[in-house]
Amino acid sequence: MTSFQSQLGEGGREGQRSISIAEFFEKNKQMLGFDSDAKALVTAVKEACDNSLTWSTPFVYRSSGETKHRPIGEAVDDLIESNREDVQVKRGGDLEKLRVENLEALSFDDGYDLDFRRISSVFRHRVNSDIYRITVEGRRGVELTDYHSVFVLRDGEIRSVETSDIDEDDYVVLPDSGWSGEQKERIDLLAELLELPPETTEPVGLYGVGHVLEQYHEEILEAVDEQYRMNDFRKCDRLPLDVVRELGLDISEYEDCELGYRFGGAAVPAVLEVTDELAELLGLYAAEGCVTGSRDGHEKVYLSLGSHEEDLIRYAESLVESVFSLSASTVDAHETATNVTIPSKMVGLVLKRVFEAGTGAPEKRIPRFVFDFPARTRERFLLGYGAGDGYPTEDVIRALRGGSRISAVESDRITFATTSERLASGLRYLCSSVDYDTTQERKPGEIRTIDGREAEFDESYLLHLRTDQSATSRQKLPADELVRDVEDPKLTYNLDGRQTWVESDHALALADGGGLAFRNDGRRIAAGDLTALPVTDIERIDYGGEWVYDVSVPGDENFMAGTAPLACHNSLDATEEAGILPDVYVEIEDQGDYYRLVIEDNGPGITKEQVPKVFGKLLYGSRFHAREQKRGQQGIGISAAVLYSQLTSGKPAKVTSKTENNGDARYFELTIDTDTNEPEIDVDEAASWERPHGTRIELEMEANMRARQQLRDYIKYTAVVNPHARIEFHEPAESFKFERATDELPPETEEIRPHPHGVELGTLLKMLEATDSYSVSGFLQGEFTRVGAKTADAVRDNLRDRHFGRGVAWRPPQTHQEADVETAVRGAVANKSSEATKAFAAAVAEAVGETDRIAHSELDGIVGEHADAVEGEFDETFGATVRENAVEAAWEQVVDERAADCYELVDEATTKRKDDAAIEGLSTRLAEKFKSMDDGRNRVTREELREFVGRAADATEEYDNATFGDTARENVTDAVWERAVTVPDEVPKVSAVADDRDAAARLLEAMRETDILAPPTDCLAPISEELVDAGLQKEYDADFYAAATREAEVHGGDPFVVEAGIAYGGNLEDGGAVEVLRFANRVPLVYQRGACATVDVVKDINWRNYGLDQPGGTGMPNGPAVLMVHVASTNVPFTSESKDAVANVPEIEDEI
Repeated sequence: MTSFQSQLGEGGREGQRSISIAEFFEKNKQMLGFDSDAKALVTAVKEACDNSLTWSTPFVYRSSGETKHRPIGEAVDDLIESNREDVQVKRGGDLEKLRVENLEALSFDDGYDLDFRRISSVFRHRVNSDIYRITVEGRRGVELTDYHSVFVLRDGEIRSVETSDIDEDDYVVLPDSGWSGEQKERIDLLAELLELPPETTEPVGLYGVGHVLEQYHEEILEAVDEQYRMNDFRKCDRLPLDVVRELGLDISEYEDCELGYRFGGAAVPAVLEVTDELAELLGLYAAEGCVTGSRDGHEKVYLSLGSHEEDLIRYAESLVESVFSLSASTVDAHETATNVTIPSKMVGLVLKRVFEAGTGAPEKRIPRFVFDFPARTRERFLLGYGAGDGYPTEDVIRALRGGSRISAVESDRITFATTSERLASGLRYLCSSVDYDTTQERKPGEIRTIDGREAEFDESYLLHLRTDQSATSRQKLPADELVRDVEDPKLTYNLDGRQTWVESDHALALADGGGLAFRNDGRRIAAGDLTALPVTDIERIDYGGEWVYDVSVPGDENFMAGTAPLACHNSLDATEEAGILPDVYVEIEDQGDYYRLVIEDNGPGITKEQVPKVFGKLLYGSRFHAREQKRGQQGIGISAAVLYSQLTSGKPAKVTSKTENNGDARYFELTIDTDTNEPEIDVDEAASWERPHGTRIELEMEANMRARQQLRDYIKYTAVVNPHARIEFHEPAESFKFERATDELPPETEEIRPHPHGVELGTLLKMLEATDSYSVSGFLQGEFTRVGAKTADAVRDNLRDRHFGRGVAWRPPQTHQEADVETAVRGAVANKSSEATKAFAAAVAEAVGETDRIAHSELDGIVGEHADAVEGEFDETFGATVRENAVEAAWEQVVDERAADCYELVDEATTKRKDDAAIEGLSTRLAEKFKSMDDGRNRVTREELREFVGRAADATEEYDNATFGDTARENVTDAVWERAVTVPDEVPKVSAVADDRDAAARLLEAMRETDILAPPTDCLAPISEELVDAGLQKEYDADFYAAATREAEVHGGDPFVVEAGIAYGGNLEDGGAVEVLRFANRVPLVYQRGACATVDVVKDINWRNYGLDQPGGTGMPNGPAVLMVHVASTNVPFTSESKDAVANVPEIEDEI
């Protein structure tokens, strides 16, 4: 489909006639604001004034001081999903942004020095373009969108270049020096285990705790339950971790203790020192280790080594003894392999859940904390890995046992092997961190014949590390991109031959002596921490992921990512954080047949790739459904002005744009293809422009100046409501300049989800149908603002009350009553021992007797709890039938005296003027209503309860001549309802609610009844009282000014803020109607004044009370005054698509 219908997408009905955008434009001129030549010029002015990696791309970052190597998608997804309430959802759900703290990325600064620097935000956005893989020398690679950027070295400068502009002769920037984490000295295993779920560590205890038992005796007694005894703790010299968790011990109090499983003797130190031996053992485990077990997955740890590697086997045993103080054993696995076995479930748990090292070859990764080991200790890890899964094995083992550095390995190259792509990348990052360069080779899977049998080998990765780094790209840079002139004869000779690189230190020394001249910023680059490698391949790839990812590093705008670290540019947040005070220039020139309109600003500029889409495609960037305050008209604006200009003059739009990151501006001439709604570029070339950054558009169109006053008003009102802007306006007859009144920028807005108190039933049904959530709780937390887990639970409880009803709670039998719970329960239990039955019945009766009131669901819980306890004590099964019988028997005793219970409630809820007979009549009849219910659990909704009370009251009035009015009836209903209990039943799933309008209505009522915080106002950018006042003072010479900004309110799920200002007296015009300035989201409204709610409210105010003349007491007042009203909202309700007047919404009118 090549028509405009295809661009409107889902909105068109099946079979609807396709129309071109020219026809669409002609039919909707009024909606778009181009229905007359005069209005077209105003609209054109109005509208003109108004990067990323794939999931699996490896990424190194620091979180709260701990250096991590993970796929960027995994890291960002975890952050976004675990902080869902703080996520800003933009572009109709296509972009998600989360501001973060305590995160740092490896990046370079202006001096090209490498370090970890603060990440301000993380992003993910849906895939909207092709994905490419850029590979550089050594098989370093990164996967990104065609508009994401990497940093390249060009002509002595490091530049950010988008994927689509990368050439195969480019050099991509990467680290050229080692880098370090936090230099960790020890690992607090106890603290790490306490961060795990309690069920994981339930069998684990802290040993050697005599001093803790003595010092924390009272605290331990408070923390334990019946199953523990202090004598047991002393006898075993052990504290369970769930008790330790309550004590808040300092590391100094347990650093000499041990950790072990219950009844297990293979304990490990509670605090591990970071030593060379620990790093070597972790390296061996990463290469050849695994964790196996029968039930919980961490029974034993094996290191599978070659049977001929006797020295390595003995060394591995010594490492286990040194690190964990445990004796390892050896077992022949088969003819060529020997397993070094660590028979400790505790070591397995630590490796699996603390170090997160992976349990089998495909899952392996660099263990946690290793990136934060000292540099020498990181080298010991690499040697440990090489000894287990490297070549030449004997040379590496010799260096490992001898304590040598990698550079001392006799062979000139070490090769690491792994089947884990993630581990391969991690090894490359780790090598980079200790100043070693690596290259990578991928070996496809294959079938080999060994000893006459076929064996299948998986795909694997080989990493080659030269022990002498002088033969690598380390400390070298490409000469043709770095050096301008060379006077040194030897270097000149070499560069004329095969040499294409210069050593950084040598180049700097030559430059100091006059033997070499750098290009542009080449000297600083050579002195910095970066190098660059040539691109070897660029290919488009198939990517099945839903999202691509980015992070923001303020100021430096780069981070290291890829299979080995490469410098990537973060760009998504640059414009938002630009912090530019706007300068706007508007010029209108009468050229006879047409008017020429020029508008330019000093904004951050629009990228080369985005200019055609922004100016040459209707509905591009549409913000339908977005809940964030923005200027403009829902994505139609500037491209509609371009189309009007094209249709009336036949001339292309001329656009100049210059971004902060590029040296040259770009100049475009473009039109819109009226059949396909696609931009057609006639000119695209570099241009010079004196502005450091900004955008300029020039249009020629049919127009006239009959709307000159509205045009001037629009510009002036824009200056009033945007006091931080400087605006210059030139038109054929006159020129105006509006200076800024403040340097304070409007607050940045954040997109929010709808608020539960503002949605209507129809909207809720659509949201239920569209959501991906399975549960109501997930739906509430995922689709609405201000709804966390606690609020969602409260809504679900309210929904339970409406869907299932509450369980009426009755007083348990008192001692003077005949009802006997214990006897009834004992009689209901069959085929159990008398001792177990007696204990069970007594426990249930005691628990019931301790309650003030009890509902059926609470009784069910008590029976279940004590049935479990008796099962454990007597080793007898109390199944579902026994439990159900016990509940029903006990419940019959509880409800035996309903009438007395109802009498107490009715007496309490009604006035003292009611006599006992009237109260008894009502309470008896109410008790009968509950007794005759089909649901013997006495579950009722509030409406059913109100009906019960009403019928009982009607009967009492008829038969006892005693009247209970509406107030008394409601009081009785409240009394019973407040003592009823919300049932524990699970609420229906989202799909069931979506298919049942009544259930959805109950959910809506539950949402509205729940006390929920007002929507956040960071999605709004009100002007503020101070700046409203400043804007009025800047443009109007008056004697008196006042301004007010209201608190946020909600309409239709959308928050809004109303602001008002007044200027009075002075040189303002007297004798006529006051001037009313109307604004919506900082945009002046200059048409349809009589249809606007703002004007209606102004007319309804009695202005005589404020000293203004108002004939007849209503209507627009007269006097020397200017009134200003601003409505800021995520979705301003307008009267029509032209968005010239605010609709009459009672909530907004009240605020005005």
